[in-house]
Amino acid sequence: MYTLIRTRSRTITAAFILAVALLLSDPSAFLPRSWQGNALLRILSVGRADAAISYVQNLGTYASTSSSSSTTVSIGSSVTAGNSIIVTIAIDYDNSGSVSCSDSRGNSYTVDVDQIYSSYVRTIVCSAHNVTALSSGDTITVSHPSAAPRAVSVHEFSGLAPTGTLDRTASATGSSSSFSSGSTSTTTQADELLIGAIGTDGRITDTFTPGSGYTALTRAGTNSTGMWATNNTINPEYRIVSSTGSYVADGTNSTSRRWAATIATYKAEIISGTVYTDEGTTNIGSGKTIRLVVNGSDMGTATTDSSGSYTFTATTSPGDAVLV
Repeated sequence: MYTLIRTRSRTITAAFILAVALLLSDPSAFLPRSWQGNALLRILSVGRADAAISYVQNLGTYASTSSSSSTTVSIGSSVTAGNSIIVTIAIDYDNSGSVSCSDSRGNSYTVDVDQIYSSYVRTIVCSAHNVTALSSGDTITVSHPSAAPRAVSVHEFSGLAPTGTLDRTASATGSSSSFSSGSTSTTTQADELLIGAIGTDGRITDTFTPGSGYTALTRAGTNSTGMWATNNTINPEYRIVSSTGSYVADGTNSTSRRWAATIATYKAEIISGTVYTDEGTTNIGSGKTIRLVVNGSDMGTATTDSSGSYTFTATTSPGDAVLV
């Protein structure tokens, strides 16, 4: 049985400086070079290790039928530093100009997917990862071409990779009571978050049912009435997966609507490394069981591949004692 003890510290690049010792014969040893028969484990690549994707909370919604070139959500609770913020948006159809997201703490957002159904609705997903903490009363703003109606719903997740987070996207449009983004290309990592965002030209009073395996997130939308009424509703959903594949965001609606459906997949954080049987020149090979223990709690096992490498997804915090 191999045992690794390591500590973790955050750097500005979200990597970690790890002090590690893989002990073969004497568990009391911490420096393998001073103990005959011990082996050195070298970590080749390590995520921040806060993984195990979790939905945290809805941060707020906003919907309006009045025309404006920005839409602002004032959040009702704090956002934990290092977590992810995902913004789902539906706006008026005749708006093909640029869209961007920002917040009052200066976090950097990217537009991950943007689908227009000409003459009906436009759906956008923005995200920010490894964020600076936000407090209740801070604001998240979507800047867009002047639009009415418009609807925004904002969500917080934990456990996503701090950089290079977005993996795959797909999008489609249609007119029916069944929605589908179309299929993504195969995801590059097993553990990922799927975000579906389906914008419609319908009212918030419609009933939306998420697709198989998805959980509905808080919706936002308008409820204008009258002969020339115009509405938009954003119907977000999420799913956490543990195997690579081609994925679809879908769902059904109580009323047939014109829609623009999108999916974006986001990578989980991982702990990964390579085990060597000597001073970093010969890897341990495939089929070796690596067990992860965090603060005395068994987090499960992984098996090395042919290059002696392993990966875990797990939940840890700075300063935790981690045994591999």
